[in-house]
Amino acid sequence: FYSNSIVFGTTTLTNQPATFFNYGAEMFLVKYDACGTFKWAKKAGGNNEMRARGVATDANGNVFVTGYFNSDTLSFGTSPIKLVNRSYWDGFLVKYDSLGTVLWAKLLGGDDIDRAYGLTTDAAGNAYVTGTFSSTYIVCGTDSTPNLDGANSQDVFVAKFDANGNSQWITCGTGDYDDLGYGVGVDAAGNVYVGGSFGSTNIQFGSIILPLNSYNDIFLAKLDMNGTPQWVRTAGSSDNDQCLSLATDAAGNSFITGYLGYNTNGTFGTITVVNPNASYEAYIAKYDANGTALWANGIIGNDYTYSQGSSVRLDAAGNPYIIGFYNSDSLKLGPVTLYNNSLVTYGGGDTVYDIFVAKYKSSNGYLNWARTAGDTRQDFGDAIATGPNNALYIAGEFYSPSITFAGITLTTTDTDGDVFIASNIATSTVTPDICMVTVDSTSTHNIIYWDKTTVSGVDSFKIYREDVTNIYKHIGTVAYDSLGEYHDYDTVLYANPNATTKRYKLATVDTCGLQGGLSNYHNTIYIIYAGGGQYTWNPLYTIENTANPVNNYVLMRDNLSTGVWVQVAFTAGTQQTIVDPGFATFPNASYYVETIWGISCDPARAIVNTSRSNVKGIAQGGIGFAENALSNSVTVAPNPVSHETQIRSASRISSVELYNSIGQLIIGEKVNNVNSYTLSFSELAAGVYHLKIRTEAGIVYKKLLKQ
Repeated sequence: FYSNSIVFGTTTLTNQPATFFNYGAEMFLVKYDACGTFKWAKKAGGNNEMRARGVATDANGNVFVTGYFNSDTLSFGTSPIKLVNRSYWDGFLVKYDSLGTVLWAKLLGGDDIDRAYGLTTDAAGNAYVTGTFSSTYIVCGTDSTPNLDGANSQDVFVAKFDANGNSQWITCGTGDYDDLGYGVGVDAAGNVYVGGSFGSTNIQFGSIILPLNSYNDIFLAKLDMNGTPQWVRTAGSSDNDQCLSLATDAAGNSFITGYLGYNTNGTFGTITVVNPNASYEAYIAKYDANGTALWANGIIGNDYTYSQGSSVRLDAAGNPYIIGFYNSDSLKLGPVTLYNNSLVTYGGGDTVYDIFVAKYKSSNGYLNWARTAGDTRQDFGDAIATGPNNALYIAGEFYSPSITFAGITLTTTDTDGDVFIASNIATSTVTPDICMVTVDSTSTHNIIYWDKTTVSGVDSFKIYREDVTNIYKHIGTVAYDSLGEYHDYDTVLYANPNATTKRYKLATVDTCGLQGGLSNYHNTIYIIYAGGGQYTWNPLYTIENTANPVNNYVLMRDNLSTGVWVQVAFTAGTQQTIVDPGFATFPNASYYVETIWGISCDPARAIVNTSRSNVKGIAQGGIGFAENALSNSVTVAPNPVSHETQIRSASRISSVELYNSIGQLIIGEKVNNVNSYTLSFSELAAGVYHLKIRTEAGIVYKKLLKQ
């Protein structure tokens, strides 16, 4: 930063005074948590300029920064660790712990101009750096490599350091002119991939030599875990082409971005990227671990314009995201066209740059989405990163009076520009689909189930119910560490399962307090008795925006309304009517309908794999597990229960069965004909349960509430 001071949260970093010989540029490093809360900020610098060009983290939260400086000495805040410049520009690599304390710093340089640009880390905390050097030799720790063309050109270097800052190896890509390494990646096997550009007649890694096609070409090289070159690929057009960033997945697929030369088509292996206009064209391309180009896409502006891909990173699924900037009045990314927010001319270039961000599908390069941001002055997208739970982070600089990301507007402090960092400009908190909704076994209330294991970074789940057409009301919240289910007891006014069907939706609230969108609705099955043993329901069990999930509906009958159910008929999942052919034989029976389908829910306790309707009885509207005349002969206390409850009966007890809210047997115990029995609930989750108690006098049903 060039400013006299820069403010991050509660911390102000001050710069050295600028002089005629000292431009006063220092480095800042700032940490925010996943919610955007400021944690700390650090600075580094000396008596002249420095640039931070790459930042990476490891699994322990340590932070690595690389770049270059031309101060006599490079200091890192108040740390006693300092680096002494060997010549004009030297590269550096510094490691901070998660609290911002400097652990070590290494000089990357020789007797001339040497710069570090790209940085990555692996699972073991090793750091990999790439850049360029003009020195006779570049020294990285105890390792060095020569510039094979002397000091008349810039060569590529790639270096590996372990977690303690010890150099492991260094290698170079060389030629007779200027060759630069901008991006570096590593796969799960420890192979290293480096991307950049070269202007030499030929570029050479080890014994591999490839010729230049134009003014500047793109290169991509693979090194093994010891730094030995395995293959090199070149790409580009007949003009000036650059690879500015690289990202590699665990399998060794590499994604590169940058720009292609003016008014010329670009070639990546056997793939041609067409540039139909007189412009510099941003691109993204994918190569496999063997160096085969799998796909490549151009990002097309109007005539006499410039667009650039500045940074590429991958999400957990391996899908690439890129950020960059453009000054065309429109920018075509496949089927999507973005428009410059400072549109001045039509069909050509505007002198003002805007930011673009895009996500592609890893397997085929199809565009998932694209976004733009900017205002009336220059705005640049420089870096992008991904995180857990679909988190996306972008950074850059803006000179416009204000800039807006996802509804949040930032206002610049002066006309010299500010830095921005933004998260989730095109994504939101993930909402898992509802797995199913059902009526409980006593036909007293509805239950909503979801599989919470499909998401992380979630604080809680919000449940919504439709009481007015297309208007969903928040009816309850369930913490993430609770079961993935919600019992809707609001049955007096709104959600009586014996009176109507209901639709439900779900939303998540992440650990930052941000709520995601509503899921697709599921509706319950509500059956009515039409006479003659016929039951109907309307609507079918429905999942919004989804094909009919039901294979068959099954009619279940409880002959004496005592809780013993048998299947008596079934029909196709597209039907809304079913008949019991033996209904006349069982005048006191109760009925419900349940689904046969491929859905199976795991609310982190017991598998639930069918949805059921309300219960209807022909003679008395029986509701399965209903308390009967014998209920008064048995007491269950305490109820509600926290740990254990005592069952006492006037007649001796022979067995006790405990069922959950959807009729699944949880506990079944034979009792040695006693009048008193203690049942433990300490291992069970909170909720509604049903006791089936067999006594000498008959079967007794009791409802219990576990707190």
